[in-house]
Amino acid sequence: MGRLLRHVVEATAHAEQLGTAPDGSVRVLNAATMTLLDAGQLDTSRPLVNRALAIARAQLGADHPSTLTARSNMAYWLGASRQVGEAISQLRPLLEDWVRVLGPDHPDTLITRNYLAYWLGVSGQAREAIGQLRRLLKDMVRVLGPNHTLATRSNLARWLGRSGQTREAIGQFRRLLKDRTRVLGPDHLRTLATRSNLAYWRGASGQADEAVSQFRRLLEDDVRVLRPDHLPTLSTRRNLADWLGMSGHADEAVGQLRQLLDDMLRVLGPDHPSTLVTRSNLAFWLGASGQTEEAVGRAQRLLEDRVRVLGPDHPDTLATGRYLSGWDEGPGKQSIDPA
Repeated sequence: MGRLLRHVVEATAHAEQLGTAPDGSVRVLNAATMTLLDAGQLDTSRPLVNRALAIARAQLGADHPSTLTARSNMAYWLGASRQVGEAISQLRPLLEDWVRVLGPDHPDTLITRNYLAYWLGVSGQAREAIGQLRRLLKDMVRVLGPNHTLATRSNLARWLGRSGQTREAIGQFRRLLKDRTRVLGPDHLRTLATRSNLAYWRGASGQADEAVSQFRRLLEDDVRVLRPDHLPTLSTRRNLADWLGMSGHADEAVGQLRQLLDDMLRVLGPDHPSTLVTRSNLAFWLGASGQTEEAVGRAQRLLEDRVRVLGPDHPDTLATGRYLSGWDEGPGKQSIDPA
């Protein structure tokens, strides 16, 4: 990926200097950005987002589809960086512009509605997200057909679970897994993500041992299909560790999270949101296993870093502060299948 990134940067910089093919440059930058975002490379992707937006706005104009796509990528980057409120504030006017430029039924308009609903859910507005997604599903079936609704169905199932409708969420994910396996194949990234969601909600419904079993099998397939250092593989390892803890194996959870944190620091860096969540979960399970002194020390250092990276009022920062105050809120929530 490093070699490809260098080629993208060099080629688009050369084209920008010559003033040629701005649309092609922005398209390449947009595609490279999403590849990096899918891999969890937030720091690496941000310069590409900035460059794509700069070229698009200067040479293509505000209403060009590639400019709107670059804005969508920026909103996605903000959300993935835990700046959810800013992501929502950018997606609302973007959606209005997609409707004005391409119409309400264009696929890019529908995709933006899906992203807006997702980040609304992340911000704590699960009921609003569910309402928007139910309406969006009807429009997507009408315009695109049922096989193009899989991502929206996944988001709907997620927020049903988050709003306490666990049984319906599990049913939705079971049906979605069958359809994604049929349409995309068993080894597709989205099919694997659906298995992760289903395992998670099985655990959340009280079946922690079943969640452990499903995450073990999923991890084997993630390693086989993806890379050991790919973000979904790392996320599966974190889920497995947490459900081991939930099933009564706190010491094993601690051991796995220590190894995982070393790998996340190497692959993602110390300030990546997933690294911070893993540090939070390790502190929690250290405390649960009786290693209180280390748990408190890690949580104190995590609080300092979350204040620095996310700000003092971010929900994750506040959660760490509550943990240190004696509020055992459980391990940090996983980022599950945002598309």
